[in-house]
Amino acid sequence: MIACIARLAGLALLLTSCATPPVAHIETVRVPVIVPTACLRADQVPARPAGLGDLPADAVQALDVALSRLIDWKVYGVAADGMLRTCSKIAADAAPSVAPPATLPKE
Repeated sequence: MIACIARLAGLALLLTSCATPPVAHIETVRVPVIVPTACLRADQVPARPAGLGDLPADAVQALDVALSRLIDWKVYGVAADGMLRTCSKIAADAAPSVAPPATLPKE
């Protein structure tokens, strides 16, 4: 008799658990995700100038080579700075006031 009551109680418990609404509520929410993208193509990045390398023994010629390399690095820096400011959307009034020379002296 007790076993029969226990079975009926278990059956009643199972039936009542099916009749209750689910406790958890699942909802799909779309969340925008910022995906970083390159603002420049690889062909738009300026070429890095060459280093000093071996300098001539003559001081005047060595100074001439060093100054021409310095001009190359200055042009590179101005171009890179402009590109970085464009990519980071820094205001135009914060851009450098020095423009690169139209042509570079070649040896």
